[in-house]
Amino acid sequence: MPAIVSYPGVYIVEEASGARAIAGVATSIAAFIGMAERGRMDVPVRVFNIADFEREYGPTTSGELADQVRQFYLNGGGQAYVCRIADGALPASIRLMNEAGVHALTVTARDQGLEGNLIRVEIDYATGNPERTFNMTVYRSRPQPDGRGWNGRASAGAGSLPGAVP
Repeated sequence: MPAIVSYPGVYIVEEASGARAIAGVATSIAAFIGMAERGRMDVPVRVFNIADFEREYGPTTSGELADQVRQFYLNGGGQAYVCRIADGALPASIRLMNEAGVHALTVTARDQGLEGNLIRVEIDYATGNPERTFNMTVYRSRPQPDGRGWNGRASAGAGSLPGAVP
């Protein structure tokens, strides 16, 4: 319908187009991409608070990622996606040999990066059947600030590997 012009100015004519209105979406979701010492690589992880971030990536990072996420939540942020990146990072791994010197087991860190180098593995045969089973203790250990050694034990488990011990 044409506008009736009664004086000079701008006239607006609205016509039904048949198109649907754009649905509202949340605009308070942030995305952070950066370097962290641990966590899944190249996979966005949804976090709802700073505790979620620290559980996945650790309390500090080599860059500014932890500080940026912490500030987001201190300023009232509610939901964020965090993606850890690094150039050429590989997971740490070690090949374990049996008493005969034959490769028996490979232990590989879950995540790529230098944090995997802090993982320690201890094997003992204090089991009911030491010829066929063993205990494996896995823990993360950091150098103490004074440089006198390592600290930190996290988890333990048991397993069996037929033929690992001749």
